[in-house]
Amino acid sequence: MDDGTADAAARTGRPRDEGIDDRIIAAALVELSERGIRDFSIARVARAASVARNSVYLRWDTPDELMLAAVERSARWSPIPDSGSYRTDVQQLAAVLSELIEAPSRHAQLRFLSEAQTDEVLGARYRSTVADLGMTQGREIFDRATKRGELRPGLDADLLFEMFLGGLYMSTIFSGSASATTSVGRDAYVDHFIGMTAADATAS
Repeated sequence: MDDGTADAAARTGRPRDEGIDDRIIAAALVELSERGIRDFSIARVARAASVARNSVYLRWDTPDELMLAAVERSARWSPIPDSGSYRTDVQQLAAVLSELIEAPSRHAQLRFLSEAQTDEVLGARYRSTVADLGMTQGREIFDRATKRGELRPGLDADLLFEMFLGGLYMSTIFSGSASATTSVGRDAYVDHFIGMTAADATAS
């Protein structure tokens, strides 16, 4: 099925081809990483994804919509299930976030975040569609630990998640092969974080 036929099928109510979606998203992340927000081009994305431009616009109305969709998908992670243990939950969180940080799409994420700071509308939409969900999922881990009495009194769940994620990112930038996103480095990072925040530093 060529792109024109695929577009006609979508307009008549047939399921759209998720393979085309995936190619467009992948191309958009590369475009965002290499060109940034201001030079982002739907035409180049379409060529890289081997689709017609109208195939892109059928799915996303504007470049901003496509950029946000690409960043949202690359930042998506499933909530950490409640293990009943602060340490185990944090270990699982570290593994999930490390995978995201090490993914090739991180370059697009970081460039988008940097440049969106000067675009009030795009920055606000990123926070409402991507960041707020991540914060909610991250906060939940520390809220659960607080309810179980596993955290030191007075600690803020939002701030703890920001510190945890920020530490992983900074370790990746400055520590190279000793990064907290590696298996050994991650275990040490979790131990240190638990030691700073747990009511009982030996929490299991």
